[in-house]
Amino acid sequence: MVAYETYAHALITKGHGHPLWQPDPGEYAPVELGDVGYFHEGAFVKLFNASKDIHSWSNRLGLPEGHTPLQVGDIVCKTPLAKSPGYISSEGVFQKVADLNAMTGTSGKAGRVFNFESSKQHGALLMMRDVAYRQDVVNKKPFYDYIIEHHRSWLDFAHASGRDVSQSDLILVDGCDRTSEWACAAWSGESPVKFNFVIGVPGVANESAGLWGRWISSEPLDKNVGPRPLVPGVEATSPGSPLVPPPPFNQCVFLRGFQIGDRTTFFKRHKKRVDLGISSPRSIDFNGFLGPQDDEADEDIEENTPTAAMIGYIFSISIAQFALIHNDDLVDLLRVCYRHAFPS
Repeated sequence: MVAYETYAHALITKGHGHPLWQPDPGEYAPVELGDVGYFHEGAFVKLFNASKDIHSWSNRLGLPEGHTPLQVGDIVCKTPLAKSPGYISSEGVFQKVADLNAMTGTSGKAGRVFNFESSKQHGALLMMRDVAYRQDVVNKKPFYDYIIEHHRSWLDFAHASGRDVSQSDLILVDGCDRTSEWACAAWSGESPVKFNFVIGVPGVANESAGLWGRWISSEPLDKNVGPRPLVPGVEATSPGSPLVPPPPFNQCVFLRGFQIGDRTTFFKRHKKRVDLGISSPRSIDFNGFLGPQDDEADEDIEENTPTAAMIGYIFSISIAQFALIHNDDLVDLLRVCYRHAFPS
């Protein structure tokens, strides 16, 4: 399994929404409430924002035919995630005492080292230099009604824009957590792992130069740190150095929203058993819900996700034409499945 799948399935059970392996929007508009888009290799790809007009940078691709604006309504700002610097991890991860003087750069300043150890073979961890500010819509019903009414035009718009996505891939965002700087790690192997994260070591040259920290591990570890500068920056290491402005809080680490599946097209793009995505010999079985993985492979299928598994299960036990789910619907189910696949 690739890193972004391991990462997402390990942290989605924390209840914050879908974890993004690539939180950085780069030169594009950041994730906002009312966005319509899809996940691709650990990133959220925005198609448009249903609450903004055609002149918004979020709508640089245009708007679907017959578009009517979505009224977001009141927004609640929940308690920010993780005091800085803080982390969010999957089950079985333990932090040892942070060492404030474990590594020193040429400037003479010490870097802070966080030592981690996992008792499980599979898992993930998110480090944040600052808090993540959380936004959610208060009234979800307008979003619920809106996706039911407009989802077909969204798929037409996506295809007209050259995107090879299915109906169930599209997400209407009603909540997101955004921070300024982050570091992601994921592992999936035959044994538990130990690893460190080093924050701020001015003067130490490495492949992550210009970033706020780096991962260190002698064991297999998928890692990512950001945001990466779009242009070379200048590090303020002396009183005469130019000041570098602090990074904006536009890095989306968790995303929440609605997705809808259409029975007419769903099974044409998904195999009957959808892998839960946690590298286990068990999978979502639409007949028995949890069952052994099929050995046969299908080359022409969609990327397996928990959302696809839930939608497929709904279709298997009902005659419904559409299946509408929210990230909140997945949390309890995935916790049970994850613990079943990876018992303590």
